[in-house]
Amino acid sequence: MANQIVLCNSNIIIKLLRSDVKTKNQFKLTVNDNIALSIITVTEIFYGAKKSEIQSIKEIFSGFGIYHLDVNNTKKFSELVAS
Repeated sequence: MANQIVLCNSNIIIKLLRSDVKTKNQFKLTVNDNIALSIITVTEIFYGAKKSEIQSIKEIFSGFGIYHLDVNNTKKFSELVAS
């Protein structure tokens, strides 16, 4: 899986935070450098988190690339959907 990015959505992150064994085992098969989150996923996780969880979530997120959205991302998405 070299040079491919795995973009995790909030469902995957929630399962990891809840220590879901199946998800953790699958996650271990992926090189950590290749795992990324969108800014939307980060926002969703922080929105649903308890105040006591915020620091540990920040620490977990520090190990991932975080992709921010801009107009170019939106245009590319609409092109992919239209094709």
